Amino acid sequence: SANRKQPALDIRPPYVEIICGIGENAGEARPQAAKALIRRLIEMKNGEQFQSWEDVAFLFRASTGFGAYEDALEALNVPFVTVAGRGFYDRPEIRDVLNIMHVLEDPHDDLAMAGMLRSPAIGISDEAIYRLRWQNGTTRPLLEALANDLSELDPEDQECALRAGRILTELLPLVDRMPVAELLKRLIDILDYRAVLATSHSRRWRNLDKLLADAHASRLVRMSEFLEYLQTLRDVGAREGEAPAEAQGAVRLMTIHKAKGLEFEIVVLADASRRIGSRSSIAYLVEQTGLAFKPDRIDGVPLAYRLAQYLDKRQDEAEEQRLLYVAATRAKEKLLISGHLTPGRKDSWQAAGWLKAVIEKNGVAIDDLADKQEIWHEHRLSNSMMVGVWIGSPEIKGQAEDKKSVEWPTLDAEPLYRRLTETAQDQADEEMDMEIQRDWRATGERIHAPAAAVGQMVHKAIERWIFTEDEGLSDMLETAALKEGLVDNKQRLRAVHEAQKLLKRLRDDPGWVEIDKSIECYHELPYARVQANGKVDAGKIDLLYRTEKVWKLIDFKTDEIRDELKLNNMINEYRPQLGRYTAAVKALLNINPQVSLCFLDYNGTVEWVRLD
Repeated sequence: SANRKQPALDIRPPYVEIICGIGENAGEARPQAAKALIRRLIEMKNGEQFQSWEDVAFLFRASTGFGAYEDALEALNVPFVTVAGRGFYDRPEIRDVLNIMHVLEDPHDDLAMAGMLRSPAIGISDEAIYRLRWQNGTTRPLLEALANDLSELDPEDQECALRAGRILTELLPLVDRMPVAELLKRLIDILDYRAVLATSHSRRWRNLDKLLADAHASRLVRMSEFLEYLQTLRDVGAREGEAPAEAQGAVRLMTIHKAKGLEFEIVVLADASRRIGSRSSIAYLVEQTGLAFKPDRIDGVPLAYRLAQYLDKRQDEAEEQRLLYVAATRAKEKLLISGHLTPGRKDSWQAAGWLKAVIEKNGVAIDDLADKQEIWHEHRLSNSMMVGVWIGSPEIKGQAEDKKSVEWPTLDAEPLYRRLTETAQDQADEEMDMEIQRDWRATGERIHAPAAAVGQMVHKAIERWIFTEDEGLSDMLETAALKEGLVDNKQRLRAVHEAQKLLKRLRDDPGWVEIDKSIECYHELPYARVQANGKVDAGKIDLLYRTEKVWKLIDFKTDEIRDELKLNNMINEYRPQLGRYTAAVKALLNINPQVSLCFLDYNGTVEWVRLD
C-alpha cells in the first residue's frame, strides 16, 4: 500500500519479484515456471513472511492457465482452491453426455435428442437428422421418428439410428429407479465412450471419471435432481486441491475478472507469458473515420481501413494495460510475476505477453540473467525500487518427476473404470477458455448466502465434528465457502454466519450429547456393495455411531422447513435414501441400526425423525 512505509506482514523486500521457468517451448516451459513459483512461495512461508496459504492468490488472464499451476501445487502438497469458470461442464465430451442424460430425463426434448444423435457417441449425419425431423413437409418428434421406418436414411445412418433406439430402450426404464451414478456408468459402458475419447485426446476420457465422481458425490437417484445439482456445480465453478485445505488455509486461483474489487496480501500474476491473440475484422466502425471496410478482390488495403485497424489495435493494447493494472493492484503486500522463457534467435531467450512487457518496460536484461539459473538477481528500476528476478533451471529430459502415463490402459492391466468409491481428479482441457457466466458472487445488496452452499459447509463441519466453540471452525467454513464459489467477502461471511448458527443449534441439542459420548463414531462413512440383482449401490453415510445398547445411523438435513406438511414431504423423499443406507450397513457390517433423520432448520429448531 502506498500509504504505509512498512508492510503489515513480515514481507521482506524486494516487494516485486519475477519468477521464470525455461523450456524449449511453451508446453515444456510453463510447468517449470509453475514449479519455480511454488518453490519460492514455500521458501517464503518457511521464512515466516506469511503465516497462511490463504494470504496468497494466483490471478490468471484466462482460466486455461490453471492446469500447470494446479499440478505444481498438488505435487508440492500446497493446499489450493480454484475458483474456476464453467469450462468443465461445457467441454464437448461432457456436454455430449449431459445431452444424453437430458434425453433420458425427458425423451421429448428434441434439442437434447438432436445433440445426442449428432454427438460422436452416435454419429448420425446432419442430413439424417433433418430427414428424421421432417416428414411430408411437417415436423415430428425425433423420439417418434426413431421408432418408425428408417428406410429413407443411408445404411450408415440407419445403423446409427437403430443403435440410438436400442440405447434408449434399455436405459429409459431405469431412470429414477437406480442411482444416477450407476446409470451414468452403464450409459458410458454402452457407448464405449471412454475408449472413443482416448483415441482423440489423452485427457478427455479422464473428464468422464470426474463426471462419474460428481454423480457419486451427489448420491441422487432422480435424474432431474441430478441435472439441477450439476447446474449448481456449473454456476459455482469451484474445485479443491487434494491437500487438506482446512489445515492452514488454501491458495486461491482465479481469473482477474473474478478478482475485481478484491484484495489479497500476496498476489501472483500467474501464466504472465500467455500470448494475447490478435484479430482482424473485415470492417471497423470508429469515431474518426466512420465505417471502414476491406473490399474483396482489390489490390492493396484502403488507408481508412488501415487507420481504423491501427486505432483498434491501440485500443486493445490499452485494455490489456488496464487489465494488467487491475491485477497488479490487487496485491496489498507483495506482487510475484510468474512466466516462462523460450529460445529466441541467436542463443537469446524471449518472453511473451505481460512478462515481455514488464521486462522491456523496466529494462531487465533477461538474456544475461537466463544464463545464471537458480540464483537470485536484484534489478534496480529508474525510481530506485528493487525487483527480484529468479530463473529456474529447465527440467532434464528423462528425469521428469511423477509423470503420469497417458497410454490407454489395457483390460489386462486394470479395469475399464475405477470403482465408484474412488475420486477422479479434474483435468482441464488446455484449449478451453470459458469465463464464468453466472455464480454465487453477490453484487450490491444481494449478499444472501445460497442455501445449497450453506448446507455443504454444515456437512463439512459435521464430518469433522467441529462446532462453534472449537478452534479452527471459522477457517474451515471459510475454505468450504470458497470451494462453493463464494468469493465475495460479505456473501462469504453471511454464509459462515448461517452455517455457524445451524451448527450451534445442533451443539445445543440434547441429541448431540449422546453422539459426542458414543463408544464408536464414524462420520461421512463411504460404502459400495453389489446387490443381489447385480447393481451397485454406493453412497456415503453422514453418521454411524454406537452407544452401549445400539448402533444408530443419522442423516443430517439443512433444508429450511416451516410447516408440518413440508416436513412430511421431506421425510417421504429421503426415506428411500435412508433405506439404502440401512441395507448397506446390515449387509456389510452385520449391524441392524436405528435410523433417524435430523432436520437442523425446522421452524428454527432441531427435529429428529426416527424412521425404523
